[in-house]
Amino acid sequence: MAMFEECDQNKNQRLDGSEATDLNLHIFWEVPRLGSTCISDTEYGGIPPVVFLLSSLEILHLNFQALTAVPVHMCRLQNLRELSVSNNPLLESVPGALGHLPNLRSIRLLSNPSLRTPPHEVVGRGFASIKAYLKRLAGGFTECRRTKLMLVGLGGAGKTSLLRALMSNDKRTAGTKGEDITNGIDILPWTIKSGDGTEVTYSTWDFAGQTLYYNTHQFFLSKRAVYLLLWSTRQGFEHAGLEFWLSSIASHAPKTPIFVIGTHCDQVPKADIPMSDLQERFKQIAGFHFVSSTEGKGIKELERDLLRVTLEQKNMGEKVPQVWLNMEKKILAARLKNSILPWTTIQEFGMEVGIYDEKDIREAVQFLHELGTVQYFDNEFLRKQVVINPQWIVDVMSCVVSVKNSPIQEHKGRFLHKYIPEIWASYPKELHEWLLRLTEEFDLTFPLPEDKVNIVPCLLPQEVPKELSWPAPDLSKNIKETKLIYKFTYLPAGLFNRAQVRLFQLSDGKLIWKRGSLLNKNKHKALISQTTDFELQVKVQGPRPENVIFLIHEIFESLIKESFHGVVYEFLVPCPDCVLKEGTLDPSMFEGSLVTRAKELKAPFLQCRKYFHTISMAQLYQVMPSDGTSDFDAHLQNSLIVMQQLTSDLSTDVAIIYSSLDMADDKDSYRVNPEQIKRDLEASGLSCWFTNDMDGTPMEEIMLALKNCKVVVALVSDNFESDSLSHDLLLYTMDTLNKDFVIVVFGDSMEWQNKDLGMRIGKHEEMVMVRNKSRYNPERISGMISIVNTKLENNQPQVKTPPSVFISYCWANSQIAQSLGTRGKPEALGWGDPREIKQNLENRGISCWLDNDQPSAGKGLYKNIVEGIRNSKVLVACISDEYAVSDNCMMELRFGILTMNLPTVVAIVGTGNEWKQSEVGILIQRSRASKVYFQKENSEAYDILEAFVRERLPENADKLVQKEAAREAFKSVQQKEKSKEKKKHTDNSAIQEEFELMQRKFMRHIVSYVSSLDEQPMPRLLVVDFEGSSSPG
Repeated sequence: MAMFEECDQNKNQRLDGSEATDLNLHIFWEVPRLGSTCISDTEYGGIPPVVFLLSSLEILHLNFQALTAVPVHMCRLQNLRELSVSNNPLLESVPGALGHLPNLRSIRLLSNPSLRTPPHEVVGRGFASIKAYLKRLAGGFTECRRTKLMLVGLGGAGKTSLLRALMSNDKRTAGTKGEDITNGIDILPWTIKSGDGTEVTYSTWDFAGQTLYYNTHQFFLSKRAVYLLLWSTRQGFEHAGLEFWLSSIASHAPKTPIFVIGTHCDQVPKADIPMSDLQERFKQIAGFHFVSSTEGKGIKELERDLLRVTLEQKNMGEKVPQVWLNMEKKILAARLKNSILPWTTIQEFGMEVGIYDEKDIREAVQFLHELGTVQYFDNEFLRKQVVINPQWIVDVMSCVVSVKNSPIQEHKGRFLHKYIPEIWASYPKELHEWLLRLTEEFDLTFPLPEDKVNIVPCLLPQEVPKELSWPAPDLSKNIKETKLIYKFTYLPAGLFNRAQVRLFQLSDGKLIWKRGSLLNKNKHKALISQTTDFELQVKVQGPRPENVIFLIHEIFESLIKESFHGVVYEFLVPCPDCVLKEGTLDPSMFEGSLVTRAKELKAPFLQCRKYFHTISMAQLYQVMPSDGTSDFDAHLQNSLIVMQQLTSDLSTDVAIIYSSLDMADDKDSYRVNPEQIKRDLEASGLSCWFTNDMDGTPMEEIMLALKNCKVVVALVSDNFESDSLSHDLLLYTMDTLNKDFVIVVFGDSMEWQNKDLGMRIGKHEEMVMVRNKSRYNPERISGMISIVNTKLENNQPQVKTPPSVFISYCWANSQIAQSLGTRGKPEALGWGDPREIKQNLENRGISCWLDNDQPSAGKGLYKNIVEGIRNSKVLVACISDEYAVSDNCMMELRFGILTMNLPTVVAIVGTGNEWKQSEVGILIQRSRASKVYFQKENSEAYDILEAFVRERLPENADKLVQKEAAREAFKSVQQKEKSKEKKKHTDNSAIQEEFELMQRKFMRHIVSYVSSLDEQPMPRLLVVDFEGSSSPG
């Protein structure tokens, strides 16, 4: 506690980033750990020598220690399979010989900030990359001191002149007056030596300063670099755009050093710049300099400081396998004649220097990509080529995004494919398709699916299209609206346009402009727009708009994590009650960080600032985008409940399947239109699923219809038997779903009866012989309807009266449950037992639902609970401290109060009262529930509870429920046919959205888990598909 108080400098009982770092530093040295008393131990790195005598050792974990190196003695452990040396802040190197241990299957080197060998880029790619690197390192290495030198700033700041001055012998230049402006990026090598002879090689990148190029610059802003940010003292600090560039570099490379350099100091000797303020806000600024490239003023001082700071970088002196550098020499030699090489040529280079395994060659190329020597894209299409001259790829991009007039600009950001030969006239025709795909890989363009055109968002017009309309949501059609707002401390150039590219599959390319896009997905439409220089807004309309919001958020989040590491932003979510209760399109917005903080502190609710709604944390979790795997279970649980609710509303009496070859219109004088079967069944009061296009309807929709119907009507013919789709659908109905079916015969031929399908159906099956129009008369229609109704009646389950009251409780509060083995503390038991409460209510004539009474309990995840709550009229919640911390109990309470709006009565059990300060207390207050105390003996408790329950039940509720159940058991759907049809279309899209959302959450959870592993590439998710076999004979 004393250590905490010492680090809590502002005395607010919380540790911010720097304070937490101080605490970690104290703990690191205070807690005994290996290596902390022998930091200078170069032979063993702090590991006790006896460890290396354990010849049978297979697993060795040395995490959270003070090791400085993994010594070569580790190679004595020939049986070692797993070595974990993570979270060692002083660890600098691992020996190459470790890569030759025969049984080694895992090396974990995570969170070692001082590690140089292997480099962090190699560690980030996992065990296979680490081992390949170490094996090559054992064959010889070179200490590498190379990095990029990035010159950025507005046009005319003097970047090119400064670079020439630095590279000249006399540290000055004649300037660039009269020369063409830099178009894109110019790349040159520069090698200098320090006073002690240490040599550093820079790859200098001179970035064009025109605004149009900012969208391409972001692809080359590297973490392995030093930045020179130039501004012209003649223009003044206010017009230099320093904050833009500092923020941009901080977004892409948050820890790389930056020198802020004022140029033309010979003309403005006393330029004013707020150094202290900038240094405070941008910690990575390494220094301020004022120079004159024409007179040589300040150039030597800048070079000296630049060299000093460069040599302080962690990647300086890292050991690189000599064969990788030999391969690089081959590539650099080829650069004299080529800028791009096929992968086969790169493989030949690797074999010539002694790298024979293609995986090892790929590792070497990946490392050279990170050094900036090559540009390599490891995806299925682009990996066939390797760009060996980075300047070449810059020139390719400059052809698309150029300050010079081009057909793309003339067509307002639309890159028509017919102009490809003109845009890339200087490049071989056989590379044109590869170059187009390259612009897509860089998120610079995206293709329109129906047209031969790519959109270049950064060249789109600024104006909002006049055709854009955003109507008010129509709640009568189940069209709701929600939104998400992003507020950035700094919004990097290109982030929004790259997000537009990644969302291109949801856009038709017609309603898109530089600061906005209209998207469409599953009967939802979304409007994403950059509303200010610091704010983005996402609005979505549809039956399940929050799911599309989550998808778009994932795109933004993944893009930021991938390319804009240092961006600081806040997202805001709407108050659910503002949207649902007030119907406002301008709801109060909650900051995501506020919701997260409230969750950490276990706050039960938050209050909106506009209408002062009291919102439970559970409601906010549902509209909050997932922040990773921590809330995966809660989100998945909610999705399952929603899916059950949606699919239950999709039930139909009949699904009709047929062969598309049997489709005929009503004008056909001989053949029966399959749609006529649907019309006649619906005219009799049956609800039907039918599609006019069997071949074009998504399989997911057909399968969903078959699952949610009661009887399948198959229009069987010779065409049906030979059509694999219809044939398989009927077998799926019979064998997998085990549903009843009715055979309606189409066509004059009965040959199908002698085929496999006919044998499976059986000749004893009663059929409706429609065949053709002349035979399809009222008598046959009546017979068909009669057979369908008979099937429906036979399949109708016995009507069971749903209980009137749902009792929600925690098993720990039941003496009966504890006596049967349920774990619970003595203080969890009060006078009243929830199971006795249920029995008492039933003795008084009130039917109750209790989990342990359900015969099918446990067979479906949450299914019984959800159905029990949905079918009940009153919720009786047996509240206690134990109830408040139970996830399942809270799920029941939220669903009953927030989703179903059930009248609620609270029976207070157990012995504690801490639940009053939890979410339970807020939900009870929200539901205006009456309370009955069962904690201590109370002779009137059961009478009061009965009275409260009956007040909330409809008069004679059990009789009413039984009548309703009997009446709706057979024809519940047909009573609201028109409204049902309208709702059906909406729910299909809602189900599709919810299903896709569950898929994305599941895959995100799996990817997060897999990424935490450090194993060789192998299948990590086993999917088993069981196929039933037919019985012998």
